[in-house]
Amino acid sequence: MARKLLFGAALPFLLLSTVAAQPDPKFGMEFEFAGKGNRIVQFENMPFENYQKLMRAIVSHYGGDPSTIKRVDFMKGTSNLEKFPTGERPLFRAEWKDPKGRTWLIEPEFVASTGMDGYELVTPPLEDSKELRGILDKIEATGLVRQGRRSGVHLTIDGTKLIGPNGDARGLSNLILMHENAEPMLRRMFNPVRGGGHANYFARSIAVDHEGLLKEIDALPPEERTKDKLESLFNARNGKEMALHEANPMDPNSMNKLWKYRSMNLAKALNVNPLHSSPVPLVEFRMFDLASPETHELQSKLYRRMI
Repeated sequence: MARKLLFGAALPFLLLSTVAAQPDPKFGMEFEFAGKGNRIVQFENMPFENYQKLMRAIVSHYGGDPSTIKRVDFMKGTSNLEKFPTGERPLFRAEWKDPKGRTWLIEPEFVASTGMDGYELVTPPLEDSKELRGILDKIEATGLVRQGRRSGVHLTIDGTKLIGPNGDARGLSNLILMHENAEPMLRRMFNPVRGGGHANYFARSIAVDHEGLLKEIDALPPEERTKDKLESLFNARNGKEMALHEANPMDPNSMNKLWKYRSMNLAKALNVNPLHSSPVPLVEFRMFDLASPETHELQSKLYRRMI
């Protein structure tokens, strides 16, 4: 046990001090902000001008043309059938394409109430962790946002090299075991308090509920660490996942939660939830609270190097 703790404590230093043999994978981040000042609780009262103002902060960072900011109307599933009998809720977001052709989004988000009162910044795939600092500083300077009790940050990383073309998932297996072993240290390092820490309903550690799964993965010989084998081990525990999230097979919104609401979400890397899919394997890390730009830069560097 002492050996494991020593490894965990040294992990950030080892990862960040090691020169990568190849470039770190691309990544994207989502930042959830609560409204500030004259906060608008119900989305139906939200002016698009707020979204434009936030997006203009990003446009100015890249020296772009604010007139190219687009409003995009869309529908999103909801369980509030009393208010939205069709099961879909009309929403809008702001989109902007930067000089590199990358699309940035400002979307509605639940942060301080159930009324889509907050904003979510969704970055395009990025290659440089340093790119985040100036953008987050400018977003904060708009005066429209603040950190809310449920302001979370999600980091999604390209996991292509974790699974070989023949289904060899030794890389993904090693990541799962390394992350879950080191996560108590990572939580102490970044100190998330949103939702009760490690038991956060939206970012629970796999180890909290599925210690047996981790033991089975650890016991697999290298030649059996395949994508198919990992999927069978995860899917064998879908019943426990459903019970945890009180999921109903007749309610797609509730089934959406299975394996997604983990501090390490593998639902787009493995076929463990049919409601999630991706043309390339993606790994999402969900435990972070909204913090300083420097903290989020460090998170993106550390976790990309981990993969």
